Amino acid sequence: MKAKVTAGFATATVGLLIDLTTIGASETAAAVRIGSAGLIVIGILLATAGMMQLRRAVDRARRGARRGLAMQSLGLIGLLFAALALQISSSIPVLFVSAALVVIAGSLAIVGGFQLGKHYSDIGAPSGTDAGYLVLGTALIFLGAGVIIGSEIGYHFVLSDVLSTVVNDAGVAVSACGCVVAAYASFVIRDSSRGINLW
Repeated sequence: MKAKVTAGFATATVGLLIDLTTIGASETAAAVRIGSAGLIVIGILLATAGMMQLRRAVDRARRGARRGLAMQSLGLIGLLFAALALQISSSIPVLFVSAALVVIAGSLAIVGGFQLGKHYSDIGAPSGTDAGYLVLGTALIFLGAGVIIGSEIGYHFVLSDVLSTVVNDAGVAVSACGCVVAAYASFVIRDSSRGINLW
């Protein structure tokens, strides 16, 4: 289960890195763009599925941990919808809807991360610091997504094409770093409190 979370964030990282190397390159093959988007979607879905399976494995009495995992999962799904909306259209209304989704989903996921930090032993984290890495990773993922959407909005109003591409690059890089941190956090967490290996 935790392996799914780790693999999901790692897969999303690869997709983001491919996307980062192709931003602004007009000659990039459509298959590469579709492939990078597919890796990101698969990564988010895999991480979400892993978190939901982990939630089901946590004892029902440990409500804080279960709530935190559910909020993290819902936040990632919200991020996926925001990204898909952005891919469908780059019109101003859709951009603002995507931005709102990122803010709401990000808030939900970060609060969920703090919930997990308070109940770190319930998910098998050796310490609150290890659960804190998950909060940091989540925050970076959503911060990067916000920067990406901000660059698209800015392009319609004040940013030049080149500057918009640079800001977009920065957003993708921040999200990729967040995925790496989140993958690390889920990798080091073990279910020591219950004596069950959830891998």
